[in-house]
Amino acid sequence: MRVQCLVDLALNDISMAEEVKRSMRSIVRIASILVMIKNQGGPILILKHSKGNLNEYIEKRAAQLGKEAQNDKSYCSA
Repeated sequence: MRVQCLVDLALNDISMAEEVKRSMRSIVRIASILVMIKNQGGPILILKHSKGNLNEYIEKRAAQLGKEAQNDKSYCSA
């Protein structure tokens, strides 16, 4: 019984990890689209955040996630 419980917990953790990877891929895609729009001279909303300009944060985060995705081939396989 205890072994089955541990197996179930491990499978749940794996499932959650896969969900996080899918969410991160979505964030990368959205942020990449925003950066492409901006780089092509298109209008992009200036998003305000309590810590300042959210657009700058999005660009920095997109660049960081893009580098991570390039280094981890399974990360960007979708």
